[in-house]
Amino acid sequence: PAVYLIKRVIGLPGDTLTYRNKQLMINGQVMSKVLSGTEVYFDEAGNRTTVRRWLEDLGTVSHSVYEKFVPGREAIDIKIPAGHFFMMGDNRDDSDDSRSWGFVP
Repeated sequence: PAVYLIKRVIGLPGDTLTYRNKQLMINGQVMSKVLSGTEVYFDEAGNRTTVRRWLEDLGTVSHSVYEKFVPGREAIDIKIPAGHFFMMGDNRDDSDDSRSWGFVP
């Protein structure tokens, strides 16, 4: 309860999500993204990390997402159950989100 996690709703009830090789698909449609630069940040251990910054288009909203220059996380291919949402953080390679803790009622 003392920790607030800010995530983006990526999947609605009934949606099918695929995330593979750092590419998001919702209901079979590729969510386009355009490279918009790089950023540097320091992780919790103080290590310097450089990431690519992309502008991702989810149809009704565009936002920045961040990806490391290394292979991505495990692939997902799921259907969102009724009454639930799928959340993803904008830092796609390091975010603790629905890929870790599941659907949100």
